[in-house]
Amino acid sequence: MSYNLQPETNPTGTTKEQQLKLRDALDKAGVFHFRMNSSYKPKLSAQNALAGKSHYVDDGTLRFFNSKVLDAGPILNGLFYFIRESKDHSNGFDRVHDYVYFDCWGNIVDEMRKKSERDECYTSAQLAKSEQRWFDVNPLEYYSRELNRRAVQKQAEVERYKKADATAFSIYSGKRG
Repeated sequence: MSYNLQPETNPTGTTKEQQLKLRDALDKAGVFHFRMNSSYKPKLSAQNALAGKSHYVDDGTLRFFNSKVLDAGPILNGLFYFIRESKDHSNGFDRVHDYVYFDCWGNIVDEMRKKSERDECYTSAQLAKSEQRWFDVNPLEYYSRELNRRAVQKQAEVERYKKADATAFSIYSGKRG
């Protein structure tokens, strides 16, 4: 029996036009969206998409967790990236099937990770009916929150650099006198 295992993205509450505007704004800010990869091998597609952003699909990480990338690709016009994987269960006998969703920085989307933890699936049939298949994070709210958090973080970093610069300048000025 064949199952549709692509993530469902209808319940996000955004239109394609809104997603494209957000994607363009992120691209202009240097936060580049995910593009469809021409590789038919999901592991290679995921590695190419997340290179420099996350070690989640590096060969060593996959080997350590005995994980397999079964499917991967961009969703919501490249604002997020999904991986459908199977990995060893802690009991050593079963394999767990789940989805992992990433934002444009390569971070795992926590709201969706929590769904995956609550809804453990041992077969593709279970995964096809799983709540974790429904990506229902509103990208406008998610990126607004994340961009604001990062802006506050960068501002604090700038303030620390200014203080360090002032200290260095006063030390340097004192040596010359």
